[in-house]
Amino acid sequence: MELRTPKRLPLGLALVLLALWGGSATARELSWRVEEGFGEHGRGRNELREPVDVDLDRDGTLTVLDRKREALVRFARSGRWQGTFGGSRGSGDLRLRRPQRLARGPDGRLWVVDTGNHRLVVVDEAGNEAFVLGSLGGADGRFRHPADVTFDRRGRLYVADPGNERIQVFRPDGTFLASWDRRTGGRRDHLGKPVRVAYTPEGREGVWVLSRGWRRLERFDLEGEWEETLDLSSWFPEGAVVGDVVVEPTFYRMFLSDRTSGKIWVLNRRGERMAEILSPEGEAFEPVGLFVLRNWDVYVADRAGRRVLKFKRQ
Repeated sequence: MELRTPKRLPLGLALVLLALWGGSATARELSWRVEEGFGEHGRGRNELREPVDVDLDRDGTLTVLDRKREALVRFARSGRWQGTFGGSRGSGDLRLRRPQRLARGPDGRLWVVDTGNHRLVVVDEAGNEAFVLGSLGGADGRFRHPADVTFDRRGRLYVADPGNERIQVFRPDGTFLASWDRRTGGRRDHLGKPVRVAYTPEGREGVWVLSRGWRRLERFDLEGEWEETLDLSSWFPEGAVVGDVVVEPTFYRMFLSDRTSGKIWVLNRRGERMAEILSPEGEAFEPVGLFVLRNWDVYVADRAGRRVLKFKRQ
């Protein structure tokens, strides 16, 4: 899940916050604790069977993407169930198949990466399909099992299309702009089968890309030119399965969920590990999708626990 991008902070305020929060991995110890949970097991309306991503809107409404139910489940800030959209028991005309990602664009629209149907879907407040982008294929504007999407400040979409081994770029209205792959040059041999993409406003802006099976992040500018590599192999576990990558826009800290180890790693701009967010003691935990607030509180879709947990930064 993408981090909501705030306005740039004035330099003076940014420096004060940097002093308080620590500008290096050792400046101040970071820790989180579980504050609350959402969803329950069973056959109730608010049941979560396989939550894989989560979004929080400006009113505090929580939307959970449930891969097994093939539906969106919505909760109020209080935790009260508000509605289920799609699936066999939900309302609306939403018809998903093995959905994987959930993201809210800068214009407030909610997008679902509908992986099994090889498309992206914009969902309205009633749970209906307001707009559909893509279909199965290898031509421009088509996908093979899309895996992730991120948005820049202007609302342009960058879609990870691992089945076609590329990233595709679109205007907010769905107009195709570009395809980044090994065949189009520009040092794009740094692309494999991209499965995670994360926009960063740092510098001239860019997109961080993680390819399947790789233990490094590749940064590209918004025109698809490769800029740098962050090698995580010195500490990142071999065989890790990354559920999400989120870049917070003030100090460019990265939050990376590892489904295999059951940890959320917090990295600095150089790709060095700063902190770990761990599972509740003695409980199964498989973090997948993340939503990070400006104060670094983190909402986590926990696939193993079939719930969403909110971790409060201490």
